[in-house]
Amino acid sequence: MHLLEKMESLSVLAGGIAHDFNNLLGGMFGYIDIAREYIGQKQIVKAENALEKAVTAFHRAKSLTLQLLTFAKKGTLVRKKKQLASILSDTAHFAISGWNGKLTLEIAADLNPCEVDSMQLGQAIDNIIINARQAMPDGGSIRLIARNFTGPVPMPLGAGNYVLISIADTGPGIPPENIDKIFEPFFTTKKQGSGLGLASAFSIIKNHCGLLTVSSKPGVGSDFRIYLPAAVEHVAVDIPDQTGIPMGCGKVLVLDDEEYIREILSHMLTTLGYTPVLVSHGEEAISAFKKSRTVKQPFIGALFDLTIPGGLGGKETLEHILKIDPSFCAIASSGYSEDPVMAKPASYGFKSSIQKPFSKPDLANLLHKVLASNRFPAKKAARKSSRKRNK
Repeated sequence: MHLLEKMESLSVLAGGIAHDFNNLLGGMFGYIDIAREYIGQKQIVKAENALEKAVTAFHRAKSLTLQLLTFAKKGTLVRKKKQLASILSDTAHFAISGWNGKLTLEIAADLNPCEVDSMQLGQAIDNIIINARQAMPDGGSIRLIARNFTGPVPMPLGAGNYVLISIADTGPGIPPENIDKIFEPFFTTKKQGSGLGLASAFSIIKNHCGLLTVSSKPGVGSDFRIYLPAAVEHVAVDIPDQTGIPMGCGKVLVLDDEEYIREILSHMLTTLGYTPVLVSHGEEAISAFKKSRTVKQPFIGALFDLTIPGGLGGKETLEHILKIDPSFCAIASSGYSEDPVMAKPASYGFKSSIQKPFSKPDLANLLHKVLASNRFPAKKAARKSSRKRNK
């Protein structure tokens, strides 16, 4: 590609992204202003509805950011063995919200688990369904089928166990001259758009060692098919906590360079029962850690942002702390899933990782899980050693 063509592609990308982000920011600010008015009028239910719509616009902005990150760096996916039913169902219903068409889900009860980055797989599904609904602005039908599949599989996939996800629509179909271009970055037939949706979906599935294909008949519709390698061995299904989010207690050290992030985390942790101590750079975190030991009020855990401009980041900060206390319990936090620390936190001394942005229930459940497994490590080791001696 010549320099002029590259510049033109970047211009198309920048224009599309700016347009989409301006619309999303406009939606967020608009709904927040509406909520403020309703609160002033003491119309709480209407205010809550407006804030829910602002959150929906936020999720769209988050999805757009993930698309950009997909192309900025391939990186390491944070892949874990997951049952796909809830990911597919939740993503599909979210993607059609506000659309007047019909969604049909047919997810096999015995569907094999896969090793996936839940957020990125959800993004790929979301992009495909949004593409389908945009092709049918006046309504139509989208059918998502997920089943186990052993072959024959299309090239370049090899023989094996797969999960096949089909997303078919009843739209106008794709013209034959465009069928080979739709997964190319920047290609779009829309008047407004970045041309990143299907291209990022293709990239995400490829990074999962899978394949995304499409078949289409003009006037009939399109069928997108995702092939994902199955993890056929048993995997536990995540069961949501039905009793509400878990509470806790104790001091938690928070390292983040953004003031508004620190304020939000402070509110989250305080309402969950914890006592947050907020710092903006690694050196300050190390000082707070040492002071807590001096006054014999140690931290039960920490949440460290990995990227701190002009100072020690979370990884470097933890390296210093672990030299003093090898059992220190820290969670890595970042908006960049391609950071190797996010994929393999234990390799860098962290107990776990959480990707920004996250909700209070996400944080509460992770803290509960990590702190519970880290509690009384010396006693656990002693019991384990005793069992070995008694054998």
